[in-house]
Amino acid sequence: MTRRVLVTGGAGYVGSVVVEQLVAAGVEVAVLDDLSRGHREAILPGVEFVHGGVGDAGALRRVFAAGPFDAVVHLAAFALVAAAQTLAGTLPDAISLGGTAVLILGWAAVLLGARPKRGQGLPVDMGVGVG
Repeated sequence: MTRRVLVTGGAGYVGSVVVEQLVAAGVEVAVLDDLSRGHREAILPGVEFVHGGVGDAGALRRVFAAGPFDAVVHLAAFALVAAAQTLAGTLPDAISLGGTAVLILGWAAVLLGARPKRGQGLPVDMGVGVG
């Protein structure tokens, strides 16, 4: 069974690399990005793209309308805390309504201090439960 993953911020530098790795692993990927910091050209041909931000309820409805995701990799972010806080409710609400089982926060490892040991690779166990 093919896995389906949504990558928010998938047109940015980090997001586009994550998308590339997921596609190489045979995962079906969709990207949600408002292109405020990312570039449409960074998204691989054939990858589903929805233009919009994580605070845009219409864009979230469009991306989740194609069916549920096995996971969401949330890499869309603003460096300004005030800007990021205004978007706090929309994406989690859409994820719960869409039936997604796993949310991966791109910045969680930094906040929680998780570091891979030399040679360990990913994933890194951050010591927190999901679900």
